[in-house]
Amino acid sequence: MKQRIGIAQALLGHPKLLVLDEPINGLDTEGCRIVRETLQYINREEGVTILITSHILDELSKIATHYGIIKEGRLIQQIRAEQMSERCRDHILVRTANDMKAFAFLRRHYETEISENGIKVYGEPDSMKISAMLMEEQIPVVQLETRRIGLEEYYIGIMEARSV
Repeated sequence: MKQRIGIAQALLGHPKLLVLDEPINGLDTEGCRIVRETLQYINREEGVTILITSHILDELSKIATHYGIIKEGRLIQQIRAEQMSERCRDHILVRTANDMKAFAFLRRHYETEISENGIKVYGEPDSMKISAMLMEEQIPVVQLETRRIGLEEYYIGIMEARSV
């Protein structure tokens, strides 16, 4: 209740910018939903820009239009929600004895991306089918696994990459 009252008080002056620190911290499921819907309404109907700091990434993913990732007081990445969704897509990670040859072959059949970890195959491909196709092309499979990348995993990856 205190969270909701605090948001209501902040809105009394009809601000153009609303800064909220952990606005859903400690709320139950229904409270989170009400605050989320209220913030979306305020943004959409009143044109208020809302800056939220939060560690509850799953809840943020339901309302954010832009993300800013801060480490040690510095903004290390700024990204639109559409870009974040693209980067957090599920995929099958394929590593072979010849990733370049496998990539050239797989990209003719699937949406793919090559990275330092191997080949990412997007969409809803069948891992058994991918393995069989590569074996037919005489490209031995070294690793094949389904990866589920969520906002939390993405965030942790960014933070760990910046530590090196």
